[in-house]
Amino acid sequence: MSSAELEKPEFVPVPSWYCPKIPSDFTGAVQPLVYVAGLEIESNPVHRGIWEVIKLKPASKDFQPTYVNVSLDHKFPVKKEKNEPIETYAPLGVVKTNWLNKHLHQIPSVVVACFYIDWSDQYWSDKKTECANKIKELK
Repeated sequence: MSSAELEKPEFVPVPSWYCPKIPSDFTGAVQPLVYVAGLEIESNPVHRGIWEVIKLKPASKDFQPTYVNVSLDHKFPVKKEKNEPIETYAPLGVVKTNWLNKHLHQIPSVVVACFYIDWSDQYWSDKKTECANKIKELK
C-alpha cells in the first residue's frame, strides 16, 4: 500500500437505515464562530466597510468562519458551576443534545473587540480604564 493511499481514507457513507436522525451539525464541516463587537455598521460608513471586508474575504475555501456582529453589551450564556468534584462526576451520555448547537452557534471561538482610540485625548487614562472594563464584561 502506498503512502498516498494511507493519507486519504476512502469515504464510506452511513446508510440511512443505520441512524436516520443525525443532526445536520454532525454531518457538515465545523467552522469557527467569530463575534465582532463594537462595530456600528448601521451608523458608521467606515465600520460598514470593515464589516463588508470581513464578511466577503474568507481565509480560504476550506476555512470559512462564521462572523456575527454583536454589541459590546452582548451577554453570553453563563457557565454552569459543577457542584461535585470531577473525580466523582459520572456523565449521563457521551454528548448532551444541545452541546454541539451551543458551541457552534452561541459560544464563539473568538471575540474581536473594536474600540476607537484617540492617542492624543486628554482623558486617555479614563478611556483606557473604560476599554478594560468593557473587555472584562465580555469575558
